[in-house]
Amino acid sequence: MVQVIKRRFCRVTCVCLLVITALANIPLVIFADVNGGEYQQQYEYLVSEIADDYEDELESLEIGNEQEARTSLFYRWRQRGGFFGTDLGFEFYRAFIRDNRYQLFFAGMRTTITLSALALTIGTVIGLIVTFLSMSKIKYLRWISTVYLDIIRGTPLMVQAMLWYFVFLSGLGLPRLLIGGIAFGFNSGAYLSEIFRAGIMSIDKGQTEAGRSLGMTRFQTMRLIVLPQAIKNVLPAIANEYIVLIKETAIVFVIAVPDIMRAANVVISLTFSPMMPLLGATVMYYVIIKTLSIFFRWMEKRLRKADAR
Repeated sequence: MVQVIKRRFCRVTCVCLLVITALANIPLVIFADVNGGEYQQQYEYLVSEIADDYEDELESLEIGNEQEARTSLFYRWRQRGGFFGTDLGFEFYRAFIRDNRYQLFFAGMRTTITLSALALTIGTVIGLIVTFLSMSKIKYLRWISTVYLDIIRGTPLMVQAMLWYFVFLSGLGLPRLLIGGIAFGFNSGAYLSEIFRAGIMSIDKGQTEAGRSLGMTRFQTMRLIVLPQAIKNVLPAIANEYIVLIKETAIVFVIAVPDIMRAANVVISLTFSPMMPLLGATVMYYVIIKTLSIFFRWMEKRLRKADAR
């Protein structure tokens, strides 16, 4: 039973990571040039191009006041009728259709998925390592895990991200997206480690004794018997932490990573209207998180079916 759970969990996890990696194109971003990455340069070029087009149209209207130019453009679109003839339609046009500004949001969505996948991977690895350190019989290893947990859980995530970018990794020439992934991964690892520790402690000691009696080493017993059952028990908590982490990536724009929120801020600065850009960002985050929620719900059902057998 344990082997079936372990194989299915590993298989589904690997497929999920492969799909996320393919969508996000992580290697292209991580191994881009040291000045912020090829992807970052493409994003900034797109922003400057949209801004130039907007200024050109204002000049072509031959109206000195920008507010009057916007008003003129609005009434010109009102004559089209239909959805774009309404106030809401005009706002939608300015936020997404005009100058292909929707490309900024899709580019930001790609960055958010990449950052989330990178942070989830780093956080999971760090969480497992810290879990084993905190359960170690060596006093100094437990002390290291305690200090790490106290610092991470006792300081704001935004401060941690800025420390990684401006202090710890400053001058190394690493892409901003990679630095953001490291910062969010280290933060998430502290919370995941406690979740993993709770799952391991929920397994009866008889499971460990049974594995040792079969001639398994302590590591084999943990990897093949205890850990698969522990992860299954705390899977809802793990899913919740992953979802929280994805939502927390919305603050990564403070280190100039072109995510969804930065795209929304760029469009807001061009249109001076926050409603549509923020609604667009909300929908994109909802789609990402809803997809992840459906995946974890499906995984829980599969694991329950395995228990029924």
